[in-house]
Amino acid sequence: MTARTERQTEPTTQINEAAPAARDFTVPPRIPLSAAHLNALSAHMKVVEESCRAIERNLDGFQGIYYESRREIPDESKREMRRALGELYAGLEDLKADLGLQKHDIDLPRWINAYLTHIWETLCESKSDSLKAFGSVPGGLRMYLDARMDHLLSILKRLQVTTESLLTQKSQDEVRK
Repeated sequence: MTARTERQTEPTTQINEAAPAARDFTVPPRIPLSAAHLNALSAHMKVVEESCRAIERNLDGFQGIYYESRREIPDESKREMRRALGELYAGLEDLKADLGLQKHDIDLPRWINAYLTHIWETLCESKSDSLKAFGSVPGGLRMYLDARMDHLLSILKRLQVTTESLLTQKSQDEVRK
């Protein structure tokens, strides 16, 4: 029996009284936590997991339009990193189980919409008016850049319209229930 399995079968006496009664804990938490601590730890561990998953996805390198990885990682090093990441994931699962941290559902259209908003801000800040903060913008660059940014923003608007229709559809479906 592994330590992880033993821990899951041990009886626990402490229950997290700050947590809502409707929570369905697989393993009751051993250490009482306030709702604020539960939320903070869940958010922190989500960031840790997302960062680890990004590392895992890119171990074989990456190629973008404006960036690329410039060094390869030897196969043995990749295997060791994947093993270590696996142990890290197991540790995150233990924390989740031991402390009663909950998995949160992410509404995919809302998540996409948040990224679209960030992209919109970045494209707007790339127009010539915003670049004035870095010095005088030559007229030729102004005309070229503003036209390109407007074109990219129009494409982005199509993505936003599609996402907003999904959000509206979900709201209408919830009203019907």
